[in-house]
Amino acid sequence: MANTKKATKNVDIEDIDVEVQETPEEPIEEKPVQETKKATKIKHDPDELIACRSVTFGELLIIGPKTKLVYSWSNEGDVREVEYQDLMSLKALRHKYLYNPYIIIEDEALREEWKIDLEPIYKKLDDINLKDIFDLPQRQFVAKLKQLPENLKTSVQNMAYSMIQDGTLYDLRKINVIDEVLGTELKMMI
Repeated sequence: MANTKKATKNVDIEDIDVEVQETPEEPIEEKPVQETKKATKIKHDPDELIACRSVTFGELLIIGPKTKLVYSWSNEGDVREVEYQDLMSLKALRHKYLYNPYIIIEDEALREEWKIDLEPIYKKLDDINLKDIFDLPQRQFVAKLKQLPENLKTSVQNMAYSMIQDGTLYDLRKINVIDEVLGTELKMMI
């Protein structure tokens, strides 16, 4: 390979003539800066107690996946406090206790934080009161029974059994619908 040498010239800056054109200045529009509101994420302590309400008829026992504590509710509507770390574990596991659900989180800040996961589930439950479902007219009762989540269907079944035992459910049409929709044989108890 042959070596080649490049020639360089030294040029004085003063010797170069440059013509500069000025452009007319246009007024710059100032746009107001909009502040974006970020949702302030609340930092929960793992040991923080969060109120949760049972939507299950009868006694409900949950063993916390993280702490191994036993949480118990004696009946539908009871509120007990569950440690945040156990709720986080249930959420991470997508456990049926939260997603089917057996319990509903009562803490508004946590519900808002987990809105994406829980809102569709909770919307179905907003207008459901298990005690009032038996008072609905027959057509509404059938429609409501068919749209219930699985655990609430089990709760209705258990509630109907209890009501037949104590004599408060004696409407054969409703008992037949429960037997048909839920696959039970409650009619045999009459």
